[in-house]
Amino acid sequence: MRNLVKKKAHDFCRKYKLQEPTYKDISNIAQMIGFTVIEFNYIYNDEPVAILIEKLNLSEDIIRTKGFTYADSHHRLIFINEDLSDEEKLMVMTHEMGHIVCGHFSHANIIGLDVQEEHEANEFTHYVLKPRIVGKVSRYVNVHKLIAVIAVVTIIILLIGTIVLCNRQKEKKYYGEYYITESGQKYHEEGCIFVKDKGSVHRMTTDEYESGDYEPCQICLPN
Repeated sequence: MRNLVKKKAHDFCRKYKLQEPTYKDISNIAQMIGFTVIEFNYIYNDEPVAILIEKLNLSEDIIRTKGFTYADSHHRLIFINEDLSDEEKLMVMTHEMGHIVCGHFSHANIIGLDVQEEHEANEFTHYVLKPRIVGKVSRYVNVHKLIAVIAVVTIIILLIGTIVLCNRQKEKKYYGEYYITESGQKYHEEGCIFVKDKGSVHRMTTDEYESGDYEPCQICLPN
């Protein structure tokens, strides 16, 4: 079912060419498919809206909701609380559009009273509005492109500097290109017969040289 709702949401966005939908965009689509968008208030409504709410016996529903869709044989209405922010109106409107697109018209005049239908409408809202997040990230990167480039270059320079420093410190650790055995007391050049192809050989460190425990090999370092 989730994949079906996801497909419906993507098809909806493609059909109406939605990339970063706004409340106005979804409201216009609702009107295009035959629904009237009515903004209401908990406390006071214009006379036509108040009369409609009373006529349809929706007073109790108005009090406890941010928005809902009403449909019968004569009406196709989407009620949205006018006190909501633009972002909240967009989410509520898209949620109600999810009920409509998913065909939740079978249980009652007020659509979405079923738990499963509410879940599907939430899924629809997620997939329709998800591109807005991607769009915001893209805009941020574009606006701050120079900062992003500088940050990346700085990180690369720091990494290179760290590697170079580590290599230099490693070089300082060793004394020349000399090698010693684990049990010997002389240091040798790498190709000396006393260290060549032997497993217990390691490069001589500065500490080992300065310890005075080793002297040059008379074969490879006669001078």
